[in-house]
Amino acid sequence: MKFLAKHIFKIIALILGGLALLGIVIMVIFWSKYRSELDLIQSIRAQKESTYLVLFQNTLELRPTGGYIGNFAELTLENGKIKDYTIYNTNVFDYGKPGIEAPEPYKRMLGIQEMQLRDANWAPNFPTTAQQIVDLYKLEGGTKDIAGVIAVNASVLPEIIKITGPVSIDSMEEELNSENILLALQYELNFGFLEKGISRDARKEPIKDLAFELDNKISKSSIFTLYLLGEMLLQQADQKQIILWSKDSNVQVKIAKLGWDGSINIDAQRDYLKVVDANLGALKTDYYMKRAIKKNVRECEDKICSTITITYNNTATNSSPLNTDYKSYTRVFLPRDAFVNTVIGVEKRPNEVDYTTAYNKKVAGFEIKVPFNSSKDIVIDYTMPKLDKYGLDIQKQSGIEGFDFTLDNQIDDKQINEFIQTDKNFDN
Repeated sequence: MKFLAKHIFKIIALILGGLALLGIVIMVIFWSKYRSELDLIQSIRAQKESTYLVLFQNTLELRPTGGYIGNFAELTLENGKIKDYTIYNTNVFDYGKPGIEAPEPYKRMLGIQEMQLRDANWAPNFPTTAQQIVDLYKLEGGTKDIAGVIAVNASVLPEIIKITGPVSIDSMEEELNSENILLALQYELNFGFLEKGISRDARKEPIKDLAFELDNKISKSSIFTLYLLGEMLLQQADQKQIILWSKDSNVQVKIAKLGWDGSINIDAQRDYLKVVDANLGALKTDYYMKRAIKKNVRECEDKICSTITITYNNTATNSSPLNTDYKSYTRVFLPRDAFVNTVIGVEKRPNEVDYTTAYNKKVAGFEIKVPFNSSKDIVIDYTMPKLDKYGLDIQKQSGIEGFDFTLDNQIDDKQINEFIQTDKNFDN
């Protein structure tokens, strides 16, 4: 998505440049609403010259921090303005380069023994992944001194289209809107060009055309539209669709304070839940996947008992060149002192549930398979020590829109139903 990346940079530059194109009244409103966010941006602008790695994560192929890293960029800023950038196809950058030993699920489900940059977002804690990315970038010959890492999910593109309006380009017959743009582009770049007799070298012409049309739309946008684009980007960061890490500890503190660091809350002293899916061998099937979580919590003797039901719904009615049965290696993060009694619904294999401890959490890892046009429930039953006051912290995985969540709290006789798009804390 090289040319789309260039376009997204222009929108990011709008914010990093202090929203200089906005009118004075709009700027005052923006400042009053997003003072902390703009303080972070100002800290980044204060760096005279710095280079960031920008990861473009394909959310149609979900990975722990958002999606498969199909492209990345070296982005150099000078006083908060874009000085230079180079965009790479990650597969090309990786080719023939050394890697590091791959995690066991990669070996088992993808058949790869070494992990390179395109697969490097395995750790669901983004600060860990970001440093891994920088290490692999250097191992594979990257020459820039990297100040930080920014991950931008493909799901940001439809949000741009919602504001700018649909786009028509000569190289594609259908009008591109927020509903069809991701799947239409994915099909065109993988298969559509062959059906039209277009050479592989020319297959990305639709991306060029789309970037040109979006550039035209934004350059002609009103002040209010620019305001909406800036506000949308900040909201996408709140929803974990844009996450950041900085080598500068002072900047990183500000990122973390805003909740934009994509970190696992290692200090949580209460009940805790984070579900992390990794699409390993399921093509672009995440486009069709819907998730829902139900949690029942109750007292049982001197402990708290919990039952979590994770429902996966593969809404595709049939397989296609882009989608198939959903195959994921899923990790469920629970309180460190949780004891898992049973996990039901996972794929059968020797030692079918992997139990580990990471980021001060108990982790249950397992394979799941959800055929197209079907659903599957994963049921996890666990206990944990009693709390003086029950509370629950939930962290949402980057890359998914959100999930329906139901809490049946029999300790305090409370029922909660929400659609969760970002991290949530439930207190009595």
